[in-house]
Amino acid sequence: MKLRTKLIGAFGALTLLLVISSGAGLTFMYIMRLQTDAIINTVLPIVKLAKDVHRSTYQYHVAAGQTVFADDHGAASANSRRFAEATAAAMAQLEGYVRGPGEELLMAVQQNFRQYRSILDQVEAYSA
Repeated sequence: MKLRTKLIGAFGALTLLLVISSGAGLTFMYIMRLQTDAIINTVLPIVKLAKDVHRSTYQYHVAAGQTVFADDHGAASANSRRFAEATAAAMAQLEGYVRGPGEELLMAVQQNFRQYRSILDQVEAYSA
């Protein structure tokens, strides 16, 4: 076999290897882009909404405590109602995203929040 034939064969093999590896790299980059889009469009809104529920629940808890123990009951009561509505709205938005066991968990959280609100409303009524 001549040297020229060997060089042409080696060059052809390297070219084929370059094409295959480039194609595989581009395919994996495309798959990673799809995964990133799925995370950005699905997971991040759910995490943001869950954080909003947690944050507004905490703010409602603090505002309800101020309603009970503060001197200005009217402003503190309006503040706690505002945070309660924000919490309920965030949980309602979350309903569109959850499915299966997550839906049952969200319903339990909503039920617990309603009970928590009713107890704090009773406490607020007694303290006024």
